[in-house]
Amino acid sequence: MSSPQRRTHSWTRRARALSALVGLAALATPAHAQFLNRALWLGLDEEGARRSFRQDAEYFIDRASYVDAPPWWRDGSADPFRNRVSIAAGSVTSNDLTLETSTQLGVDLGEGFTFRAQQMGSENQSTRFQRFAIGMDVALTESRSFLFQLEGDAAKARADVSFGAEFLRTARSAHRFLLTLADWSDGKSGEFDYASKPYGLMLAGYQESTSGVQFVYDVSTQLPLEERALADGAIFEMQRSIGLAELRVPLGAIDHLVLAFDGELTEKDDRPVDPLSPLRERADIARGRLRTEWWRSPASGHDTALGLWVHHLDEDYVRPNDALASRRVRRREAGLSGRMRVPLARNWVLEPYVLAGYVELEDRAGGVDDLDFNGFEGKFGAPLLFRFSEAAFLRFDLSLQLDEFAFGGGGVQLQASF
Repeated sequence: MSSPQRRTHSWTRRARALSALVGLAALATPAHAQFLNRALWLGLDEEGARRSFRQDAEYFIDRASYVDAPPWWRDGSADPFRNRVSIAAGSVTSNDLTLETSTQLGVDLGEGFTFRAQQMGSENQSTRFQRFAIGMDVALTESRSFLFQLEGDAAKARADVSFGAEFLRTARSAHRFLLTLADWSDGKSGEFDYASKPYGLMLAGYQESTSGVQFVYDVSTQLPLEERALADGAIFEMQRSIGLAELRVPLGAIDHLVLAFDGELTEKDDRPVDPLSPLRERADIARGRLRTEWWRSPASGHDTALGLWVHHLDEDYVRPNDALASRRVRRREAGLSGRMRVPLARNWVLEPYVLAGYVELEDRAGGVDDLDFNGFEGKFGAPLLFRFSEAAFLRFDLSLQLDEFAFGGGGVQLQASF
């Protein structure tokens, strides 16, 4: 496929994906909105064309057990931009942990100026990453602010700058828009130049109604970029969109319906100067997960949540000049979840959970690491939670695999808002 054809195809896919996200948001929204654009290009030192870590048959069930928060962890407010610390870490293999971390700090300096510092640790389908940023909000009115943000460190190659606005800020809503200039100083220009520079867009926010409906969303995009290596003329192109949304609807005095979506579309093209090079590679990634939970929250504090989820993942890493080194991943998952909250004493809570589903996985790379799996995967845990206060707690989790009746790994979650 020629470069213009690829771009037309990719923009068609992107438009359809963003339309689907907007359509879901119209129903009402996801729970991990951030200050940082999670789709932004990280640089060739951080990510290449191909995924850099292994995902086995139970990977996403393991990750969900640590990262998907029970619905009662939100302490009444849906505002994702509050000062907070959130850490979720857990074992996914004998050698690897999965991490989802966020630290957000805003300090009122006076005269309408707010200093902000943010850290985010997460992953996309290409790589795991840690990112840091400092910035300033300048209030224009009670409901609108101008935003400036600098991400990176002393190495200019990792310096990104963002400008944007917060708008419709009320006691029940806030929305933030960011335009990011990745590698804004051309700090890597001694190694390559840009045929099209890397810009990122992000829209994130929340909305609450007087009837108790809550919607949280985060849609991030890395617009198409193209860079050319000065040493040998090799071309690298990429674009990526990541979306999160969660909607909560009260069904009565103690019942709620939770609907959540997260997904990613990524395209990369790594073209050495030699058109016949065996290292030439195209990457296409499409991932989406939809989950829903019915949550009952009685006055006794013995909360329960029952849910179901479906997950779809396609990854194609195509080496046109070395077909045996290509890689193809097809993953289809569907399952059920159950959670409980059982108060034990003044500061202690037991939060047992079960995750169980059917996984179809085909991971073909033309080698000994090929994986074909069709079967049941399940996990049970009964973590203990210690609550320091109404706004801070620490949870420890040791779990069992239900498909093998073996140890399922350990995890820890820390959450505080202030």
